[in-house]
Order: sequence, then structure tokens, then C-alpha cells
Amino acid sequence: MSRLRGDDEMIKPLLAILSPRDLDFVKEAFDAIDYVDKLWVKYMPMKDAYNTARNEFLRRDYTHLIVSSDDITPSRESVAMLMLDAWLYDFPVVSGCCRVHERSMKINITVKPVRIPKSGKIYRENYPFLWIDALKNPRIIEVWFVGFALTMIRRDVVEKIPFRAWDAEKLGDFMYDLSFSYDCAEAGIKKYADLRVFSEHYPSTKKHLLVGKREPKLVWEKAKNKLILLNERELESEKMITIDLTA
Repeated sequence: MSRLRGDDEMIKPLLAILSPRDLDFVKEAFDAIDYVDKLWVKYMPMKDAYNTARNEFLRRDYTHLIVSSDDITPSRESVAMLMLDAWLYDFPVVSGCCRVHERSMKINITVKPVRIPKSGKIYRENYPFLWIDALKNPRIIEVWFVGFALTMIRRDVVEKIPFRAWDAEKLGDFMYDLSFSYDCAEAGIKKYADLRVFSEHYPSTKKHLLVGKREPKLVWEKAKNKLILLNERELESEKMITIDLTA
């Protein structure tokens, strides 16, 4: 739990990591984010994983759901930065970013809508991804598409927008991030990306997938440390706002 100093309001997120693999270096990165509750959704097909994460969140009193996956390595400060964004601006959705794939020079967010052909089939070329050079000017921008690298979703949005595959019947159990981005746009829900929150993206090779090989399970990890978001409302400069990661 994270209290905002000098205010009674709370930011209490659940970090849900969809994890069809067991990668030690990914686990180490998420272990460092020890100031929020985490839920590892292990070895489930995507539909089950997304729905399970959503349902577990809605059963509890968390304020935000942070959706992520086990093929990125976020920094310890990444979630804290998104929490601060949510506190300062009350964004419905605010996301970090990563490379589209491990060697890509583009990042997994778009400002313009994804081009959706009449056939309904979506290819990578349909996404007007931002070039990685956008990170040279770190700031918060309004976006249309957010890939679920680290995506922080306010509770009312989780309640309104269920997770779904883009076209499960024709295209399979994929593109939940596209469906979420599209459904938010249709509902008039704005999405933002914080270009300071960047994670490396690693190959999602099939040889590491354990879906169907191991029994699905949930692993809860309660926060071990406290995060204090220091925000003096009277300060004119946001540069004065700091994040205290209490060891």
C-alpha cells in the first residue's frame, strides 16, 4: 500500500504479471518492485490469464490494475513513476513502453489509431508505432494504442472495459492490447504513455512456454516495503516532486 503524504487519498495498485514462462532474470526485475502487491498469473492461456487477473483485482479494494507480462525487465522505479502520474493527473490509463520486439527501433505505443482493414486481419505494419528516438524527449503524451508492457488502469476503467481477444474466432487468442485500446477509444477513455518508463523487451520464444505443460496457478506477493509519493500541492514546479523508495 502506498500513502500519499499530506493527503487522505490512496493509490493502491495491483501489479498483475501474466506469466506463461519461468525466466529467472525477469523474476529478479519484478522482485525489485517490492512496494506494491503483485499477482503472478502462471501457465494460463491468454483468455484465462487476463480474465483471472481482472477478476482477482475486482474482488479486492485496489484502486488500479497494472497489467504486465513476463518478457520485460522493468526498473524498480517504473511502477512508482506510473503511480505518481496517476496521483498527479488521475489518468484513466497510463502506460510505460518497450520495444516492439527485442531488436526493434520502434516502441509499442501509437499516437495515431491502428489501421484496421476490412478483412479484420491486423499485421505489425498496421501499427503506426513511435520510433525509439521519441524517448530522447521523455514526457507524458496522449496515445491511442498501448501495449501491455506496464499499463496502469484505473478501477472504473477495469470495471467498464473487459479484456478480450481482437477476433478470437478468426485470429485466435491474441491482441488483447489492441482490443483494449480500441474499446477505450470507442468509450471516450483517454490513454497516456510516460516515455520515462521504458523496459527492455526479450524474445517470447515458444521453447520457454509452459502453458499446457504445468498446472495453472496464482502466486501472490504482498508488498514488503513502503512507497511514499512526496507531493506538496503548493509547489509550482513538478521538478520538486520526488519518489521515496523506502528500503
